[in-house]
Amino acid sequence: MEISQFCDIVAAYMNRDPSLFTVGSIDLRMQEANNAKLYAQRKMKFELAKAVVRVSVADNTGGLLSSAVLHSDGVTPVSVRHVIGASVLNTDGETTHPAEVISMESFNEMVKREGEYLRPPRGQVPLEATVLPKLVVDGDTVYFSHISSDISTSPHTAVLRVIRWMPPYDAASVKTDFFIEECVDWMQWSVIQRLNMYLKEDERIPVSSALLTDAWKTVMTWNADMASTVDDLDLD
Repeated sequence: MEISQFCDIVAAYMNRDPSLFTVGSIDLRMQEANNAKLYAQRKMKFELAKAVVRVSVADNTGGLLSSAVLHSDGVTPVSVRHVIGASVLNTDGETTHPAEVISMESFNEMVKREGEYLRPPRGQVPLEATVLPKLVVDGDTVYFSHISSDISTSPHTAVLRVIRWMPPYDAASVKTDFFIEECVDWMQWSVIQRLNMYLKEDERIPVSSALLTDAWKTVMTWNADMASTVDDLDLD
């Protein structure tokens, strides 16, 4: 299903002409579909929102998650919501070396415990290649620490497993995704509830909290099943 079809279904269910939900150049149905999708992504980390990206990380200035691109093509921008795991591209330019993801707060605590006084962006702690590098996440900025020049030299290429923000719908390029394919019931009720706010009280379509809650539970169950698929495989 494409977003234009979804919008038409919503208008039909509400028994309203689609033009009633157009203000200037804004389609309120699509706007509220994007708002519902954003709300869902704030509530839950979706399995189908996972991606592998790359970010260039300099020793002294770090790198920006907002500059992330798909690792597979090195071009397509990706908006990062959360970093799951990390590795660094080795000096051979092909293989990767695993890295531990930690927050800046955890890194500072580690520095205190180890009695070291170097922290990003002031420089690197010179260590053997056998020590696991650390990817330090500080808001939109990431740094590498505890990384040997035998593994990589600045600027390093961080290869990150992330949860991404799914791009908003538009009529030209982002026409569909798993939200209006796999989560369509919750999306429909959520959008109808949101569009009700544009109508007079006696014109609104009743959407109970129980209905929305039940629909959201099915979304959570589906996402949990996706996450457990690999664990359920019998490798024997």
